[in-house]
Amino acid sequence: MKNEMIIHNKNNATHTIVKFYTAIAVFGWTVFVVAVLSWNIYYHKIGTLEIARNHAQESFDKDLVHRRWAAKHGGVYVPITKDTPPNPYLSHIEERDITTPSGRQLTLMNPAYMTRQVLELGAEQYGLRGHITSLNPLRPENAPDSWERETLKGFEKNPVEVTSLEKIDGQTYMRLMKPMATEQSCLKCHASQGYKVGDIRGGISVSVPMKPILALANTQLKKIVLGYGLTWTLGLIGIGIGFLRIRNHITTYNQSQKTLREINQQLNSEITERKQAEKGLETAMHKADAANIAKSQFLANMSHEIRTPMNGIIGFSDLLADEDLTDEQKESVTLIRESGHNLLRLINDILDFSKIEAGQLDTEIIDCSLGTLLNSIGSLMRPKAIEKGLEFEIVESNDLPAQIHSDPTRLNQCLINLIGNATKFTKEGHVYVNVSLEEREDKPFIRFDVEDTGIGIPKDKQAKVFESFTQADGDTTRKYGGTGLGLTITKQLTELLGGELTLTSEIDKGSVFSLAIPANVDVTKQPFLDMHNIAGHTNPNQTKAGQTKFSGNILVAEDAPTNQVLIRSLLERLGLQVTIAEDGNQARQKVLTGHFDLIFMDIQMPHMNGYEATKEIRKKGITTPIVTLTANAMKGDDKKCIEAGCDDYLAKPIDRRELLKTISKYLPSGSEDFSERIDSVKAQVDELNQLCFDTKSPGEDSREIINWPELVSRGMEEDILKEVVPVFLADRKERISKLTEAVEAGDAKEVKLCAHTIKGGAGNVGAKKLSEAASKLEQLASQGDLSDAGKLLDQIKTEFKKFELFVSQPDWIEIAKGN
Repeated sequence: MKNEMIIHNKNNATHTIVKFYTAIAVFGWTVFVVAVLSWNIYYHKIGTLEIARNHAQESFDKDLVHRRWAAKHGGVYVPITKDTPPNPYLSHIEERDITTPSGRQLTLMNPAYMTRQVLELGAEQYGLRGHITSLNPLRPENAPDSWERETLKGFEKNPVEVTSLEKIDGQTYMRLMKPMATEQSCLKCHASQGYKVGDIRGGISVSVPMKPILALANTQLKKIVLGYGLTWTLGLIGIGIGFLRIRNHITTYNQSQKTLREINQQLNSEITERKQAEKGLETAMHKADAANIAKSQFLANMSHEIRTPMNGIIGFSDLLADEDLTDEQKESVTLIRESGHNLLRLINDILDFSKIEAGQLDTEIIDCSLGTLLNSIGSLMRPKAIEKGLEFEIVESNDLPAQIHSDPTRLNQCLINLIGNATKFTKEGHVYVNVSLEEREDKPFIRFDVEDTGIGIPKDKQAKVFESFTQADGDTTRKYGGTGLGLTITKQLTELLGGELTLTSEIDKGSVFSLAIPANVDVTKQPFLDMHNIAGHTNPNQTKAGQTKFSGNILVAEDAPTNQVLIRSLLERLGLQVTIAEDGNQARQKVLTGHFDLIFMDIQMPHMNGYEATKEIRKKGITTPIVTLTANAMKGDDKKCIEAGCDDYLAKPIDRRELLKTISKYLPSGSEDFSERIDSVKAQVDELNQLCFDTKSPGEDSREIINWPELVSRGMEEDILKEVVPVFLADRKERISKLTEAVEAGDAKEVKLCAHTIKGGAGNVGAKKLSEAASKLEQLASQGDLSDAGKLLDQIKTEFKKFELFVSQPDWIEIAKGN
């Protein structure tokens, strides 16, 4: 009841406000109409006066024209009558009166006389009054009245037209008077008065009666007032209608609000119940997410831990297989090897599945050889098919491109999964891989149809086989084994590559799994695939690799012991004599006292940096080639090195192929096909990268500690890495200790130098994250900003500890290669 009273009072207040604003609208509308009407009346009055003045002006102009015409002819002779008697004021003119040969008596009518006659006629017929007058008239009757006298006196000071409303005989007239100047024709009559040409001798006044003009104007004004009155009335009607509509709207709105409040009251209880349910659901979802994350982490950690001993099991079984064993022992070792490989495949499936679930599986889209991929798959999968007595064939269409742009590792993994399944589930017959080119939405796709004559999959189970941990039925799992993850992973990898995986199958006749991925190349500009010349697709300059040898003395200016060992090993393997200088000052002294064929110069070194040392060497006139060898690889660093006097520039970590190319510019070698050998090394490295299976583990991937593919791409050899890593560990401990002291002391210059050295050494051994953390700290220190130095120092220590623990494993190189 109380709420209803409040709502009722609120409604009354609303209606009162509407009435108030309606009254304001009526008042405002009335004021507006009155204001506009007043404005129109004012300008209507001005227009009426302007009409009267124009009539007076027209009459004046006509009188003036008549007068000038008469003056031009010296006057006009008219018969002497009662109305036109001789003008006594022209008696001084000899021929004022004349007699025509026929005996008619004529008298001269001068311009003033004629104008007066015209004006009197106009007044008689039209009510227009005209008067030609002067303060010194020839004819006394032409004397001015009071208004004309005042006006004529004004002409003596300012001879301009004068108009005004005046009363004549009790009636209102529009009076106009203009000055009359003496012209040459006027002197005939007025020269005796002393006037000269140009003198103001009087004026002509015209008086227009206002009565007929005002009558017409009043008629029009009534119409205007009536129109505005009608407009005002219509406005009031509109305001009234608006008021009624607003009031009705408010009434409807209030009724709607009342209904809405009732509905809201009903919903509030439902919303409260729903919120409680949502809260319970959210809690359950958080628990489920936490459980899912825990499961993924558990899978990742357990799989990673299992892989390490598995590498040992498989490795030693391979060694045992090479020994002289009895048939029974060989059979046992073979069983161990196969079981180990099967378990490793299961682990890899679990790793990939956990990565996919966590959204951490990445792809690396690069240019790759389709022929190399198919050749690799054929070499790997054909023996297994033949072992089961199956016919295996890869059939390529004629229009396939030699190169595609995709992730060869993931594509290889997908095809091996599909072919492996086809082989496993086929007892007799064949396994074919048909490769063709097709268009989808005007884009080229490569299609792989893996066809088998196996057990087939029922139609109602075909969608189910792509689900996690699922096979067609339980009997299949018991008979053939497997986790049920292979097709799930393959389908998701295919979608990551932008492709599609589909299935057609028939029980006891076989299955066809069709995998289609975008080629991502313009196939019209690609050579056709030639399986007999795959090397030509991969690298046209590829030849058999050979070790190039050089001769010469090399000076290496490098302060980091790790880098010293690495560079010395690389250069000595090339047949070069190496001398080490630990800073720029030592380098300068050794160059001045010894002979060197090539100098490698680090930039950031203690006592004297590489720029300063190079400038000092060049000042002495020494022209030995100097190659900058530094971890500074920012844009513009190469230009700074050349400006300092260096001949070339190499960035750390050291890329062995680039090192060979650089040395070949300045030193002679014993091989004429050196560039071909370098290209051969690059081609082999690229091919190795393409054929490697992805066995990275989730969670903390060992590639995050040592990036083995990057080391391989730079031509790093295992024995050199084994020599460099212990030196790196010993040297980095000392460097990190110095870096800690510099951070605590706030010495930005020393922090930059230490971080730079750590960055370069870490890059040389493939410790990517450690190198990146040191690089960030170096950049901040170079700007004098140590605000985040403590945080980055902790990160450097953590990454170094991870690296140290990782390389402490006896088979750490094999683990790194496995990534």
